[in-house]
Parts: sequence; structure tokens; C-alpha cells
Amino acid sequence: MVRIRVIRKPSMPEVDGIRLDLFEPGAQYELGDTLAALFLVEGWAEPIDSDDPALLIPLSTFTANTATSPVLNLVRDIYPRSSGVPRALASDRQRAYRGVRRRKAIARAGAAARRKK
Repeated sequence: MVRIRVIRKPSMPEVDGIRLDLFEPGAQYELGDTLAALFLVEGWAEPIDSDDPALLIPLSTFTANTATSPVLNLVRDIYPRSSGVPRALASDRQRAYRGVRRRKAIARAGAAARRKK
């Protein structure tokens, strides 16, 4: 990991799926070797020797406790039941058998119908 300070905004919005437009000038970041090398070679950042921990999210962009950021996912969606059968009755239904059992049941029903004629 390499510690850098961004000195100017990257000219590309993203590289290999990594968004570069979120890096703010003046903020410190700990980046992997490859991404840090890109920032240093392009002149977007300078290396830093510091033992202080770097901020993952700059405090200026963190607005979780403000009243201006409404929470949109607090509305509960209510969906109607897919059928009118209560769940207890639906789970008591007999299983529809496939394969050998079904063929035997059809054969028995056909034999019983022939006997009635």
C-alpha cells in the first residue's frame, strides 16, 4: 500500500472499473501499488510519508447526519397474497407425483373406468 495526497483531479473518470472522479484534491489515500503508480506518473498525486491513518472518505463529502439527505428506503412495500388459499392449507396439499407413481395412478384410474362400463 502506498500513501498519496491528490494534488489535482484525474483527467479520466475511471480506469479498469475504478472510479477516479471520486478522488478529491487535498485528500490523502492509501492505494494499491498499481493505482498509486498511475496517480504518481500522471501527476495527479504526490507520495506522503506519514504514520497518521488516511481517511477512506473525506469528511467534507460525508453527509450522513445532515437533514438534507433523506432516507428513501424506509418505505415498506406490501404485496397481496398470490392466492386466496391460507398458507396452512397450501402446505397441507398433497404433492403431485411425477414419473412411475403418476403412471401407476393413471393406469389404475383407467382400469377402474373400464370395469364400470
